[in-house]
Amino acid sequence: MTTQSNWYYSLNNQQHGPVSRAELDQILTSHHPAEVLVWSEGMPEWVAASKMETASSTPVTPYASPHSFPVGPVPGLARRRTSGMAITAMVLGIISVLSFGMLILPQILAVVFGHIGMSQCKNDPNMDGNGLAIAGLVMGYIFIGLFLLFFLILMIPVLAL
Repeated sequence: MTTQSNWYYSLNNQQHGPVSRAELDQILTSHHPAEVLVWSEGMPEWVAASKMETASSTPVTPYASPHSFPVGPVPGLARRRTSGMAITAMVLGIISVLSFGMLILPQILAVVFGHIGMSQCKNDPNMDGNGLAIAGLVMGYIFIGLFLLFFLILMIPVLAL
């Protein structure tokens, strides 16, 4: 490894740095090297600290890197996605609010997509959007209830005839 002064390390899925090589060696003494990923300019990718040469060994001359900082995510840190069904439920819930509940289709679809979105978020740990799905569900159910209430109020005089 290189003996450069700008080192970055990943510990407990948190990226830290830059630190000097001496600081990095000190950090590695308090943690198991297999748990720590390290990177410095000139290195092609992040590596486990356990595969890193010690400060007393002969340094490896790095190849020139076009980047001053690693490109891409740190290994082990997964990017979370937002459920498309949850987003759709939220949008349909907003449409229900804007239409004052007079359209029944957006409310019904908000409830359907809200349940699907919640199911996706529950089954996939890398999926976000549970709050959006719940918001769509709440708006859908409220405006279905208001639609039915309004419909019954209008139908009572007609049925009384």
